[in-house]
Amino acid sequence: MDKALLFLSNENLQELPTGRFYISGDEIFCLVNEYTTKPVSECSMEAHKNYIDIQSIIYGKEQIGYSPLSNQTIVKEYNVENDYALL
Repeated sequence: MDKALLFLSNENLQELPTGRFYISGDEIFCLVNEYTTKPVSECSMEAHKNYIDIQSIIYGKEQIGYSPLSNQTIVKEYNVENDYALL
């Protein structure tokens, strides 16, 4: 977590192009995405087993939430290759 937060605090995030940036091999990386947000009613929550997301909004606004897994219903089963399930 320290390495990821150090990367976020030291990089000029506004200048990073979209893509994947490796911070510490495959263990810690940064994904830069650009997209139009959707209404909450059209969104699913996601869960990971191998990685932890640190969300940082550079431009615009997005609602980010948290809920214990025990309160969720699986919408899309866990994808091992991409490390996510939709809830």
